[in-house]
Amino acid sequence: MPSDVKDKFRALHREFDEVFDPQFKGYNGAVGPFQAKVNMGPVQPLNARAGSHSTPGVSYKNFRHSLTCWRMSVFKKPEDVDVSVEYVNPSFLIKKPGGGFRLVTAFADVGRYSKPQPSLMPDVDSTLRLIAQWKDIIATDLTKAFYQIPLSRDSWKYCGVVTPFKGVRVYVRSAMGMPGLRQHWRS
Repeated sequence: MPSDVKDKFRALHREFDEVFDPQFKGYNGAVGPFQAKVNMGPVQPLNARAGSHSTPGVSYKNFRHSLTCWRMSVFKKPEDVDVSVEYVNPSFLIKKPGGGFRLVTAFADVGRYSKPQPSLMPDVDSTLRLIAQWKDIIATDLTKAFYQIPLSRDSWKYCGVVTPFKGVRVYVRSAMGMPGLRQHWRS
């Protein structure tokens, strides 16, 4: 690669350095509001307050600060965001194979009342044909992509959790496995 192209690439990378920061806080609204929404059906779930599930052998105090969810502001206290949590989903910590812990939330009960958003799924052949036309392909790690998308305020009441850290919290950002999830532009 010619040195002038390398220099341009480095300058571009420096200019957008915050995009490549592993502690990226989420979508910043630069091209307009974008939110995820739990698409609830006509029947609402019954109010439920589930208890927290303990994980044997885990000292929660030691792992609170290591959870990415907390650093990325995925959760808020309901009283801090003025929301009345109508449904609390069970959650627990799972040890990751590479070290650290992941907070897992089971949204199955709320999922029974949500309706999936219809969407067209491309087949493998059309996807490969589309990719073959591209001049450049940029590979990226999207393991935390859901946490970058804000969750719409009217969905918060269905996305409560009792955390192992003493208290009810509410998801304010989208998470993997949220039922009936759809992303939409809000004007």
